Amino acid sequence: MPKQTIQDVTPPERRSIRNIPVSNTRRVFSRREDDAEEEVEVRRPRNSGSENHGHSRMILWGIAFLSLLGLATGLSAVFASTTFEVTPTIAPVSFDQDIVAYREAKGNTPSLLYTVMTVTREATASVPATGEEAVSKNATGKIIIYNKYTTASQRLIKNTRFETADGLVFRIKDAVVVPGAKKGGAELTPGSVEADVYADQPGEKYNIPLSDFTIPGFKGDPRYNAFYGRSKEAFTGGFVGTIKKVDPAVRAQAISDLNTKLAKEIDAEALAEKPDGFVLYDKAKFVTFTELPDATVDGKAVIGLRATLSGIIFDSKQLATTIAEGIVRGYAEEPVYSPDISKLNFFLNRDKVRLDTDKQVTFHLSGPVRIVYALDEVAFTKDVLGKSVGDLPAMLKKYP
Repeated sequence: MPKQTIQDVTPPERRSIRNIPVSNTRRVFSRREDDAEEEVEVRRPRNSGSENHGHSRMILWGIAFLSLLGLATGLSAVFASTTFEVTPTIAPVSFDQDIVAYREAKGNTPSLLYTVMTVTREATASVPATGEEAVSKNATGKIIIYNKYTTASQRLIKNTRFETADGLVFRIKDAVVVPGAKKGGAELTPGSVEADVYADQPGEKYNIPLSDFTIPGFKGDPRYNAFYGRSKEAFTGGFVGTIKKVDPAVRAQAISDLNTKLAKEIDAEALAEKPDGFVLYDKAKFVTFTELPDATVDGKAVIGLRATLSGIIFDSKQLATTIAEGIVRGYAEEPVYSPDISKLNFFLNRDKVRLDTDKQVTFHLSGPVRIVYALDEVAFTKDVLGKSVGDLPAMLKKYP
C-alpha cells in the first residue's frame, strides 16, 4: 500500500483556520476633538494584508491629519492681521484772505512756494494763395536783461545791441531801464527786465533757439560781464525769399480758427503736464500766441500759430497748510490737506505780474474749504507692528 503524505491524512471533520469565514467589517472607536466617541465602520479590503498592517496605516493617516491641522492653526496665528479704520479730524472753514507766495525759499522760515510751468503747442492751416511775393523779414523774440553790476538802475537806449556767442546781433525795439541788483549778504541778486528784440539783419539764420547775449557797447568796461541777456523764447520770423500771397481776410480767419483750436489744446495739455499734487487755477494761466513764418506745401500757403501757456502752480498740501495757519483755531503745524483746494476762487492782478522776473506774487483766495488732518501711515504702521492689543491704547495717543 503506497504511503500517504501528511497532506492526505487531514481528518475530514477538522477545519483549518484558513477556512473559518471572517467578516469584511469591524467596528472601532475613534475620539473626536470634543472627546465624544464615534462609532466608525471600517471595511476590510479584500485580499488585504494582516489586520495589524491596516491598523498601522490608519494611525499614520491620523498623525498626518493632526500635523496638518496643527500647521494650519499655527499659520493662522502667524498671518493674523488687524484692520484700522481711521476717521480723520476735519475742520470746515470759510476762507477769504490774501496770500503771498515766493519763487524761492527764504532762509529757514516756512513759506508758500510757487513754480511757473510752461507748455507750448503749435498748429497750422493750409489756405489758398492768390499769387506770390518777395519778402525780407527780420527774426523777432523776447529777452530778459539782467543787471548784476550795481544796485543802481541802468537805462539802455532804443536799438541797444545784444550779441550771441556766434556773433549774431539783435537790437531792442524800445529803451528800457534795468533795475539795480539787490544785496543778500555778500551776494547780489540781479535786477531784470523783459524787452522785445529784432534781428539786425533779415534771414532764417536769425531764427535761433534759447541763447545768451552780451552787450557789445560795454566791451572794455566792467559792466560787460555784469550786464547780460537771455532769450525767453526761440526767435522766429526771419526769412528772405518768395512766399505765397494770402488774402488778408483769409489769413485773419485762419489765424482766428487756429487760436480757438490751440486755446483748448494748450489748456488740456497743461492739465496733463501739471505735476501730481499741484493745483493750477484758471486765472493763474497766461497764454500768448505767436504767428509762425508762412510756408508753401503743394502750391498752397501754410499759416502757423504757436501757443505758449505759462501757469503759476502751488503744492496742494503747502497751500492747505497756509490756509490752516491763517484760519483754523488750534492748528499746531500738523500735516493737513484739502480735497476742496482746487475749487476755491482765485484772483490775481495780472497786470502787475511779471512771471519772468517776479520773485513773489500776491493773490486772493476765497470760498468754503475743508482742512483734513493727515495720518502718517508709514509711521503709524511702524508703531503698531508687533504690538499686543493691550499696548494699542497707549500707542494711539500719539495720533490725536
